[in-house]
Amino acid sequence: MTTTTAVRAASTAIAAPRLTLPSPRGGTLSALDSSSAAQVLAALPSLATWPEDRTSARRLVSNTSRMLEWLQPLAGGGWQARWQRAEELYGPKWQAWPLAEATAVGSGDEYRRGLTRGLGCLIKLRLVKPSYAFLTKYGPTKLFAHMRAEVSPDLFERAEQAARARGVNEHQTRTALNIRSAMVVHLGGDLCGITAEDMLAFQQAGKRPRARSAEGAHAAWQMLVDLEVLPAGTSLRMVLQTGQLTTTQLVDRYQIRNDQVRDLLIRYLDERRPGLDYSTFRGLVSRLVGQFWADIERHHAGIETINLPADVVQAWKERVRAPQRGRETKRHWDIFIAVRAFYRDIAEWALSDASWTQWAFPSPVRKRDTEGAAKQTRATVAAMHQRTRERLPNLPRLVDTAEQWKNDRAALLEAASRTAIGATVEHLGVKYRRVGPGDRPRMGSRRPSHVVVEDLADGALTNATIAEDEAFWAWAVIETLRHTGIRIEELLELTQLAVVSHRLADTRRAGSTAADRPVQDERGASAARHTRTGQRPRRDHQPDT
Repeated sequence: MTTTTAVRAASTAIAAPRLTLPSPRGGTLSALDSSSAAQVLAALPSLATWPEDRTSARRLVSNTSRMLEWLQPLAGGGWQARWQRAEELYGPKWQAWPLAEATAVGSGDEYRRGLTRGLGCLIKLRLVKPSYAFLTKYGPTKLFAHMRAEVSPDLFERAEQAARARGVNEHQTRTALNIRSAMVVHLGGDLCGITAEDMLAFQQAGKRPRARSAEGAHAAWQMLVDLEVLPAGTSLRMVLQTGQLTTTQLVDRYQIRNDQVRDLLIRYLDERRPGLDYSTFRGLVSRLVGQFWADIERHHAGIETINLPADVVQAWKERVRAPQRGRETKRHWDIFIAVRAFYRDIAEWALSDASWTQWAFPSPVRKRDTEGAAKQTRATVAAMHQRTRERLPNLPRLVDTAEQWKNDRAALLEAASRTAIGATVEHLGVKYRRVGPGDRPRMGSRRPSHVVVEDLADGALTNATIAEDEAFWAWAVIETLRHTGIRIEELLELTQLAVVSHRLADTRRAGSTAADRPVQDERGASAARHTRTGQRPRRDHQPDT
C-alpha cells in the first residue's frame, strides 16, 4: 500500500463512521478465555513481571482470584464476554463500579485496591481486553509499563529512543507510549500489528470533547512511523484534515438503520446542498437526520416509512419541545420548520419527478406547530441589532487593543528568543526568566522548540510562541471581519485563493476570486488566510502545534 493510499483509507475511515474500522487483533480471544478460574490462576507465574517474592506472589494470586469471583456470575460464554457485560452494566469509569459491596476481607477501599491489582493481572495475561473508553478513564500507575515489558519490549524500547532522538519531551513521550500500550491491551495483539484505522479508532474514543485529537496521539502516530509500522511520510494531522465531508459521510454519523430512509435523506440533502453554505448545511443535516429521524429510530424501533403514526409524531414533538439541560429553548421551531420543508419539498418534486412519488406523504408538522417562529425570529434579529448598537462605540477600542496586544506578544517573543535559557529579560516593566524544556512539566503538551518564560513576580509560565500566534490571529480575524463585512461562516470557509491575487497563465491578467482585499500586517502576512478544514493556518515562523 502506498503512502497516499494509506492516508486516503485512514481519512475515509474517520470521516465515515458507518464503516466498521478493521481491527485485525481486536476480536482475538485468549486461549484461557473458556478456562476455569483455577487454570487462569495457574497461568499467572508465566508473566514476565511476576514477582519473585512469595508473599507478593500469593497476594496477587488472592487478588486475581477475587476479581475472577466477581466476574464469574456475569452473563457470558467466556471471561472476555463477562468483562464486556460488566462494562455495559457499570460504564467505563472503574472508580464507579460497585466493587466495595463485598467487604469480607478488610475495608471496602482495601477490597477495591485488591480487585484493581487482580484486574491488572488479568489484563497482562490478555484474558480481558477493556474498551478504549475504559482505559482512558482507568488511569493505571504501573499497568502500561508492565504491558511494555510483556508485549513487544524491543519495539517499545526502539520507539522511546526514536522519540527522544527527535527531541520529544518526557511528558509527550510517556503519553505516546501509554497510548501504544492501551491499544495493545485492547486489540490483544503486539505493537507491529497496529494499523492506521486502529490509531484513528483510539483517538476518536480518547479525545476530549471538541478536541481534534487525543493528547499524545500525534507523537504516538510518529512512533509507529519510526518503527515502520505505518507508512513513512504520514501523520495524524494529515489524516484528520479531511476538509468538507460529503453528504453521505455527514448522514452516516447518525447510524441510520433503515437503508431506504437513509438513501432518501442523502438524496434530499444533495438536492438542497448547492444553495447552502457548509455551516448551514451541517445544521440542516443535524436537524433533519439527527434530531428527527435518528430520534424516531432510537425511541420507536421498527419504523420503516416516513409516513409516521400519530402517536409516534406526538411523542417526538414532546421530546423536541422538552427543556434542554434544565432550561427552556426555542430550538423546536428550527427542527419543525426543517422537517415540514422536507415533506413539502418531496410532495412538490413528486409532481414533476415520479421517483419521489413513493415518499410523498402528509407532513407530521402542521402549520400551527410553527406558529410564533416568525415572531421569535424578528425578536432575535432585533436583539442582535440592539447588541450591535451597544457595542459599536467600543469597536475602535477593540481594534486598538487587539493590535497593541499583538505587538506586545510579538515583542515578548522576540526578546525571549534572544535570551539564553535561564537568563532574565524585561518586557513592559515585567521581569521574566526563560525556561528550558526540562524545567516546564506543566507545559508538557507543547513542543520543545516553543519559547516559554516564567514571570519572576508570581511564577506563572507563559508560552510566548503560542501567545504571539494566538494574538496575531485574533487581530487578523477582527481586521478581516471589520474590513470585509463577511459573516463568521464565510470567514471559516475562506481559502488562500479567495483572498490572494494571481495571474492567469494564458492572459497574464491579474485576477482574484474575491473582491475584498486581505488585510496586511507589517510582515505582509494575509490576515484572512484560512483553510477549509477550519484549522488555524500555519505561519512561516511558527512551529506546528
